Parts: sequence; structure tokens; C-alpha cells
Amino acid sequence: MSGRFFLALFLVTLTGYISLSYEILWVRLYSFASGARAWAFGALLGTYLIGLALGSLWSLRFQASGKGHEELRALSGFVALANGLGFLVIPIVSWLVVLIHFGWTFPIVVVAAAFLGAALPLICHFAIPADEKAGA
Repeated sequence: MSGRFFLALFLVTLTGYISLSYEILWVRLYSFASGARAWAFGALLGTYLIGLALGSLWSLRFQASGKGHEELRALSGFVALANGLGFLVIPIVSWLVVLIHFGWTFPIVVVAAAFLGAALPLICHFAIPADEKAGA
């Protein structure tokens, strides 16, 4: 197994942990913002899963065919951007719920979750060579 595989394994583990941590923080944020309404959790979970799915589909556009340092640099930047957007959800939503109903802030979660959802397919595309052993 190559160093690229272990780097990808580390990145997938890290981004998965961070994504789940953001989801937990967002659940707490929306629970507070909604006044602990029961439907807020389901709405947030659905929004989060839609964002992950859209990000996975969106990642197809950015899967480069070449391998090299440029691709690793771009992937690292993308993962950093995804985590930065995930971090910004809390202060942005906290500010917006003062001005508008919290339900109107769900698109912010979709965008952040889409970036987080695109990270896994991009990392896998980087780490797994497209040969006869792929998927075996």
C-alpha cells in the first residue's frame, strides 16, 4: 500500500470526524434557535443529508485525471475550504436568526454540507488508482 493510500485514509477519517462534529454542533444550534421544536432536528438532518448528496454529485466535476502535487495541493485546499465553511455556519446562523426565521437559514447548511460531502469522493479519487483492482 502506498503512502498516498495512508494519507487518504487519514484525510477521510479526519474529514468524517469533523463533519460529524459539525453536524452535532449544528443540531445543538438549531435546537436552541427553534426553541427545541421537534421538527427542527428532522429538518436539519434532512438538510445535512441533501447537502452531502449534492456535494458528492458536485465532486464529479472536479475529479482531475492527472496525479501529482498539484492535485494534492488542490485537494488540501478544498478540504480546508470545506472545513472553514462548516465552521462559519454557526456564527452566520447565530446572527441571521435574530433577523429572520431560523428555517430560512437551512440553505447555509446545505452549502457547507455539500463541500464536506464532496471531500470523500475527491479524496478517494486521488488515492485509488483506476486499474483492474479498483472495487475488488
